[in-house]
Amino acid sequence: MKYLYILIISFSLLSCENNDDNTITDPGGFSKFYINNQSDSNLKLEFTLSDDYSNKQESEIIQSKGSKMIFEGGVIGLSPKPNEVFNEFKFYTTDPNTETLILTISPILNSDWTIIDNLNTPKNFDLFELRITNENLK
Repeated sequence: MKYLYILIISFSLLSCENNDDNTITDPGGFSKFYINNQSDSNLKLEFTLSDDYSNKQESEIIQSKGSKMIFEGGVIGLSPKPNEVFNEFKFYTTDPNTETLILTISPILNSDWTIIDNLNTPKNFDLFELRITNENLK
């Protein structure tokens, strides 16, 4: 019985050894997306995620002169870009009595976004920011 136990342990240890230098690994990419509301108004944001992210609709309140992370996501390969994650943004005023649509962004363009803090984040990790100003809301 003792020899059988030693044989099983030896086989287990040897089978765990991997000398395959051809292992393929794909790095993961990860992104966080922020809305920087530099307007004078508190805003309600409704956004629709792309099909790759379940085509789900979500909403967030973004305070005037504030920034808020609205989504984070990752994929195998490079970090996802805004146009790969979002389909549409709709911004509304947050007047207590009524909501009024004041800005729609569709399609989502990567050129509208800024990569922030890229020097202090790991490789394949991006922080994207979309800045909304009073001019955008006119």
